[in-house]
Amino acid sequence: MEVNFDLVLHFKKYIKRFKSKLLDKNYEMYSKLDNLELSQLFMITITENPKTMKQFRQILLNNNCNQKEVNNFLYYYLKTNYKFSNGIFSFYEACELDLNPDLIKNTTTTYTLL
Repeated sequence: MEVNFDLVLHFKKYIKRFKSKLLDKNYEMYSKLDNLELSQLFMITITENPKTMKQFRQILLNNNCNQKEVNNFLYYYLKTNYKFSNGIFSFYEACELDLNPDLIKNTTTTYTLL
């Protein structure tokens, strides 16, 4: 599944508003985030609420984005939310993301020692 992360560019003005609200809440904590981290946080936040996700999906479709690309894009963030909320990662993901071992509650791979 190929994910087109350029779709987030359609949300520029929403991300600016999101950043402004975050900075109003806690300037010290959120001022350290770069644009990529802020975009990721924005996407994770909108995929947590089904109604909000549906609205932003419609924004992408109204901007003539390919429906399959939009669905893959949102599915990626839904899957990421699920993995982090349940602590389920493969060994590869845990190494690649350099995850804290406390975050990993279960793995998606099974190993057998002979």
